[in-house]
Amino acid sequence: SWQPTPGLTYFDIGAYEFAPCGNNVIEPWEECDDGNISTGDGCSDTCHTEICGNNTVDFGEQCDDGNTTTGDGCSAICFNEDSACPIVSDVSLNVNGSHVFGSTTTAPDNHTKSCGTDPGNDLVYTVTLPIEASLTVSLGHAGTNYDTVLSVRTNCIDPGTEVDCNDDFTGSASELTFVADAGTLYYLIVDGYDESGNFEMSLTSPAAICGNGVTEGGEECDNGASNDDFTPDTCRTTCENSRCGDGTVDTGEGCDNESANNDTTPDACRTNCQPPECGDGVQDTGEECDDANTEAGDGCNSTCQTETSSTPPPSSPPPSSPAPSDTGDSGGSDVTETGSDVGNGTEVDTAETDPEATDEEAANSESAPAGGCSRFVGVKERPDSRRR
Repeated sequence: SWQPTPGLTYFDIGAYEFAPCGNNVIEPWEECDDGNISTGDGCSDTCHTEICGNNTVDFGEQCDDGNTTTGDGCSAICFNEDSACPIVSDVSLNVNGSHVFGSTTTAPDNHTKSCGTDPGNDLVYTVTLPIEASLTVSLGHAGTNYDTVLSVRTNCIDPGTEVDCNDDFTGSASELTFVADAGTLYYLIVDGYDESGNFEMSLTSPAAICGNGVTEGGEECDNGASNDDFTPDTCRTTCENSRCGDGTVDTGEGCDNESANNDTTPDACRTNCQPPECGDGVQDTGEECDDANTEAGDGCNSTCQTETSSTPPPSSPPPSSPAPSDTGDSGGSDVTETGSDVGNGTEVDTAETDPEATDEEAANSESAPAGGCSRFVGVKERPDSRRR
């Protein structure tokens, strides 16, 4: 009877009963299937796409109200909007840096900082880098018209998580540079020194920004929005080339079960992304043995079936040679007749076999009937009484 495979999640869906999430095949009822049932990797443990705005609180989200609109209690990046921390937007970096324009004129005054102690109105933005790299945030641009204060922290409402703070880096404009950890969400707080106004904020980083369509830094590829983790032979969303072990069967691969690829487990996809086969040193289903080769004669044959030993049949003896004729010194012989009398043992005389035969005997031999003696098959010595 059918038994579930450990590690897979199964759903009873009528005609598709027992089809598992995590088998690396996108079934009609699935949005994705990345070959596992882990969360936080873009495809959930129920094979639904993890993205802010899908009305499902996925891994790493605090809320999800089905949209990416701010000001409705759940921010554009699916974090709870607190009256003390309304988030304006998440800033996406590109290779040329990003510029954000805004105004704190009507913004609330919610945050305290370790610098620029005379508070002003403030706005909050978020940013995340794909790899660890330095990030420079600056308000020193022509679009800024007031005395600014800039701070960054990892928890919007906790000043104890402040990473850096700056007031008046260049004149009255603020700027700071810090090392951002890969995948960490940072809150950028644009504030003022007891005043508010318009600002222009830039974010620049030497880090390669995966997904911007430009292959840079340590990236192997970058096809922008075409980066994909499920399509064979495409650039992955990590900006790495498709490869064996990424969970997608690419050209030249016979299978790819990601971390489940194994060279010692029976019936598993091998770490070279080829199916198990006879001669790989692992006894798989249908094999009686596997000695890591396909040579016969070593106990395990070329199809991985056990070879049984057997004793070869004895060889046939060579045919016996006819007994040699014994001519001796008597000079005469008798001959066994063949032809019509084959097997009767009839003896006939021939003058040719006895040089001392009489003329009469020779004549009798030469005049023998045609059917009486057609060929000779053997000779034997004549008794002496027949001589002369």
